[in-house]
Amino acid sequence: MGHEIRTPLSGIIGFVDLMELEDLSEEIQEYVSIVGTSSRSLLHIVNEILDLTKIESGSLKLLPEATQIEQLCKEAMDLFAWQANTDGLNMQYSISSDVPESIIADKTKLRQVIINLLGNAVKFTHVGTITLEVSSLNSDSQLIRFSVSDTGVGIAEKDQERIFESFTQLQPHNGTKKNVTGTGLGLTICNKLLNLMGSKLQLDSELGKGSTFYFDVKVK
Repeated sequence: MGHEIRTPLSGIIGFVDLMELEDLSEEIQEYVSIVGTSSRSLLHIVNEILDLTKIESGSLKLLPEATQIEQLCKEAMDLFAWQANTDGLNMQYSISSDVPESIIADKTKLRQVIINLLGNAVKFTHVGTITLEVSSLNSDSQLIRFSVSDTGVGIAEKDQERIFESFTQLQPHNGTKKNVTGTGLGLTICNKLLNLMGSKLQLDSELGKGSTFYFDVKVK
């Protein structure tokens, strides 16, 4: 089913990319841009729903491999560098000296979680800094903590439990004029992916001051 849905959307996006290379009038360029943005948004929604379906059906398995921590962090941060610069945000990452350079973990799923958390941080932060931090929680470096902190709008205490529920999308109370959209599945998927790794997503947040999402994973 996933292939049947993704392929037509990917085809539309491909043709839009080709049209954007043509010498079009300003009006047509705007129409093409809208089609492209809408198609990519729809593909993202479809991917999230299909991911959740795979996880809940039990068909998604862990695929551990050698994972370079710094490369993982840098690649995830680079995805948001342009948007952060446009919004006037600082982005930084920090890796504690006792964290091993390489671990055995499911790199793809770990990266998906980190990217989702960074994306949310950019979405809900209008000024300040977003920090990705990696630290070791024990002496043999087999328990690693990943955390994403921001100086964004924060989350009210009454909302902190339900944000992990499927299809829950909170709207910022104050402090950002950004248009917040999405399926409300991102954090649900993150938590379920982490559950596969024997972990869970946790949150420290204060309304108006920012949030820190973090999780601990056992590694080899």
